[in-house]
Amino acid sequence: MPGQVLGSHKVHRLMVCQSSLSISHHMSTLSQADLLNIGTHSESGDQSTANGLSHSWQALRIFVFYRFALALFLVWSVYSGKGPSMIASYDRILFSICVMFYAVMLVFSSVSILKYQFEFRTLAFFHLALDLFCLPILIYSSGGIGSGLEALLLMSVAASGLLIGGLYSIGFAALCSLVFLSEAVIADFYNIFQRTHYAEASVLGICSFTVAMIAHSLGRRAESSERLAKERGKDIERLLKLNAYIIQNLQSGVMIIDPVKGIQSVNQSALKFFNLDKTPGVLDDISEQLKQFYQNWLKHSDQDTFELERVDQPPVLSRFIQLDTDDKPYHMVWFEDYSVESKRIQQAKLVSLGHLSASIAHEVRNPLNVISHASQLLEEKQDLDESTRQLSQLIIRHSVRVNRIIENILKLAQRKPANLIAVDINTWILEFINDFQDDFHQYKQRIKVIAKPDNQLILRADLSQLKQILNNLCTNALKHSVNPEECVELEIHCQDAEIHIDILDRGAGIAEQHRDKLFEPFFTTSETGTGLGLYISRELAELNQASLVYLPRSGGGSCFRLTFAMHSQQVISL
Repeated sequence: MPGQVLGSHKVHRLMVCQSSLSISHHMSTLSQADLLNIGTHSESGDQSTANGLSHSWQALRIFVFYRFALALFLVWSVYSGKGPSMIASYDRILFSICVMFYAVMLVFSSVSILKYQFEFRTLAFFHLALDLFCLPILIYSSGGIGSGLEALLLMSVAASGLLIGGLYSIGFAALCSLVFLSEAVIADFYNIFQRTHYAEASVLGICSFTVAMIAHSLGRRAESSERLAKERGKDIERLLKLNAYIIQNLQSGVMIIDPVKGIQSVNQSALKFFNLDKTPGVLDDISEQLKQFYQNWLKHSDQDTFELERVDQPPVLSRFIQLDTDDKPYHMVWFEDYSVESKRIQQAKLVSLGHLSASIAHEVRNPLNVISHASQLLEEKQDLDESTRQLSQLIIRHSVRVNRIIENILKLAQRKPANLIAVDINTWILEFINDFQDDFHQYKQRIKVIAKPDNQLILRADLSQLKQILNNLCTNALKHSVNPEECVELEIHCQDAEIHIDILDRGAGIAEQHRDKLFEPFFTTSETGTGLGLYISRELAELNQASLVYLPRSGGGSCFRLTFAMHSQQVISL
């Protein structure tokens, strides 16, 4: 009964699902991001680069914010008189002017940082130079070395190691050491303060270099970690794109459903199954039957496989899968074309049948040879009457026919997998015609190409098997031609990314009642035919991922169309 849950009486249809279950299980373990991004194009390449730069900019913003907060504290301290006693203890006016200049410059530079008006390194050098200019003045106006403000300059040294790193941070530390030493020398030379601070200046110089080297080491580690994180991020992004591409181009249909929001994503195969142009919002937009199956599965999770009927098309096998996600449940629907899966099973059966037929053929050939040899010996007798001689010739003739059938069966059973290579069919078809006329002298000048595109048409095929297919089709066409002088025509054309090779003749054609059985083994309308030529040709075509069909020709005659997918070396940008 159409649309029912597959039961035990439909075990043969459950076999169709088995080839896709392992893939479905693998799909169910994919990350939620892989499945929810089916068919989307990632635009995070530039964003990841911007994120890499934003870490450095963020560090600079934090450094500027810290210094702006420090400047506000110093302004408050000097004008309120409630701050630490050593602030502006030597020259209040100079301290006030310097700290106001410092705060104003920080405000203006902050605007440049927020708007990215200058390069990062330029702004970093500017702020370090600003500290190198203003902080020594603030230290001097607060009583020189020993006031405690010299620690602020050491903070700038640490920032230089993190922001610019390398030799620049060491150079900045050297300048700070010279500043400390210069303050001690100037204060001693002009007797500005009561005591000298050479020892403290030396210690501060050593501390500057120590802090710079430690900060430089930490900066290098941070850069290395950031670079590694960016590489890992790019790898993850490429894998997400690759997973999305693979899912999007699967031959099986994949649909992701949010139980609350409805359909989240659908791959191209699923859209083709139901003749849709865009992702539907709910299951009702696809099929009322699919919605009923989904609701039934939610109630009975063990009944997860259904057969979905389509109008004027083969049914689709549907399987519902619960995705393992941490935050919220998602459901996946796996669609498989029943006709494709049935064909695979049929091919597997035919392979087994071919091996069995080959074994039988070997056993039949020996007695057949005995019969044929005995008939030939009987025919050589001189006293044989005419009726017996005719019977002997009949035995010999049919023995030859059976022997040809056996040979075809053995060839079919022993065929090898196709060795597909890319070939320009326009060039190859001319080589085939020359070889065909050399091999079949009786058909010389009776095969020609009537149309082919000027541009290259690349397809993938096993050239020896392709030659065998065309040999079979061309010899059949020539044998069944009404006019012995009539030529067989080859036409090559391209449509919808497919390459068609048409073999055309003006014979009697195929009666309509015989067309459905045309490619079945041992079916023939000829008294001398084996009924295996077209069957073998179609099997070889399928080995080459092609199709072979019969089309009636207007005006009389037949057209056998061999269709290949156009080969393109597509580059996936990851």
